[in-house]
Amino acid sequence: MEKLLLFVKKIPGTLKSLLRRRFFLILLIIVSAVVALVFLFPYEKFLSPSKHSTSTTEKALKVIASPEAFGHEKSFLITKVTSEEIASFNGFSPFAGDIYSVTPSDSIDEFAVSPIKIRYYLPSKLYFGEQYANVRLAYIPLSASGVYRILGGAEIDMDEKGPYIEAQAFHASKIGLIADVPEKQLLGLSLIKDNPESVEPVLLLVPGADANFIGYVSSLNSLKANFWSEAFPTRTIMYYSYPVSSTKSKLYVDGFKQFSRE
Repeated sequence: MEKLLLFVKKIPGTLKSLLRRRFFLILLIIVSAVVALVFLFPYEKFLSPSKHSTSTTEKALKVIASPEAFGHEKSFLITKVTSEEIASFNGFSPFAGDIYSVTPSDSIDEFAVSPIKIRYYLPSKLYFGEQYANVRLAYIPLSASGVYRILGGAEIDMDEKGPYIEAQAFHASKIGLIADVPEKQLLGLSLIKDNPESVEPVLLLVPGADANFIGYVSSLNSLKANFWSEAFPTRTIMYYSYPVSSTKSKLYVDGFKQFSRE
């Protein structure tokens, strides 16, 4: 009887020992499997093989395309347009710096279903600081036609290589840089007319992509007339400036990033 009681008392300890051994055995199997997976498959591919973007760089121009843009990974051949080819263009005087030709490596010229990023690193002579947005990216669909189109919504930023302008597009043929008169970008609230004696609320204009919405018109005298001042003579009138289709300065881009983080 005493032996039976002793045996019964040992059962819980024996079970615990078996459970511990089984637990450590299972843990060992799991750790071994994880280690094997890490060595057999690269971490990025194991995690998300379809999220890897391909980028092609040639000197100042870089094209970045995600697999979703074309349904598969796609790279590009970027070459600098020769001076002889530039001489054959008509009406391309606004271009500053080199013009680059972008062709798909698989020779299949197609439009992307989601935007690709086009990044042009700025020459030092065209970057005047974080408050300036005096450059634009242009897309040349047909070199012989003398026609170019501005890639709207571009932004200026900086990485380890230096300052650059970047825009998104669905196609890239020939990409060039247009330089404007360097002026500090006007951001935020500006006053058109101040009427401190008025009890009426301030009229705030938000022009968006249409800069003419501010209402300045040509006048015979040196001062420009304003449509809104004439339409609302008793009101204080202000407008809010922010880049929509125009190039965004680095100052604006940094401010937007800070706002997004907060």
